[in-house]
Amino acid sequence: MQNPYWVKLGVAAPWVLVGILAISNGLMIRQNFTMRESLRRSEPSALQTGERVPSFTAKAINGDPLSVAYSGQGPKKIFFYFTPTCRFCVKQFAYWRDILSQADASRLEVIGLVRETEDVEKLEAFLDEMGCSFESPVPLKVVLVPDDVLRSYKLSPTPLTLIVSNSGTVEKAWIGLWDEANISAASSVMGVTISPH
Repeated sequence: MQNPYWVKLGVAAPWVLVGILAISNGLMIRQNFTMRESLRRSEPSALQTGERVPSFTAKAINGDPLSVAYSGQGPKKIFFYFTPTCRFCVKQFAYWRDILSQADASRLEVIGLVRETEDVEKLEAFLDEMGCSFESPVPLKVVLVPDDVLRSYKLSPTPLTLIVSNSGTVEKAWIGLWDEANISAASSVMGVTISPH
């Protein structure tokens, strides 16, 4: 005859294990949500239409200082934020080249933004490989920006395309590689024809 204690324990043990696993899973889910919220708060969100951005001065890749100012006069600014190691930036450059080859210099000024820690020689080689002509109708001015500018412009993911009015107001921000809807919207906003690649 079986001991009733062991029978009860044999019946209860699986339920105890299920309870322990349920509590453990609940704690892990809670930890996951807490970590996500922490990351969301610590990472800058993308600039939104209507936000204002500050003027700044930074070093261009040729070593000269380049000032980006918003006086309310002159062309809008288009910023391309990229890194040479970003594979999506490589694909995005096909669209950016379309803009550079067609844009009206009286309406648009195009500025490439990269972290100031980038190796200039590697950056120049990358731009050459991407087919960026500094003789295009609208030349690409590439600036090495410090962390405070990266933070104020909320530049985190690459590639990022940003249109800012001559008064410093964000008109449009695209994060990531463009899809057909982005291509159509960018073509319309910039007054150029951008082809899907």
